Amino acid sequence: MPRVRHPEQADRWTWLVALAYTQLRLARPLVADHRLLWEKPLAEGKLTPYRVRRAFSSLLRHLPGLANVPKPCGRSPDDQKVAFLATHRVILP
Repeated sequence: MPRVRHPEQADRWTWLVALAYTQLRLARPLVADHRLLWEKPLAEGKLTPYRVRRAFSSLLRHLPGLANVPKPCGRSPDDQKVAFLATHRVILP
């Protein structure tokens, strides 16, 4: 649980939780019930927010990608070649 120290943080946290709960409630008719072995089946449209959250990842597959593929970070292959040449004092023609 977050430790909110200022009233503004508490307000933002309250809105964030309310928005997440609303998103789960709106996604209820769109997801299938992925119940655990010991859970009883629920009627159509009566899924709890916890069960909707469990099945939410299957819904995300059908949404369009909103972001580009991340660019790789770290050293490029050319940087490794330059580092090798610098450490081994190779003289290029």
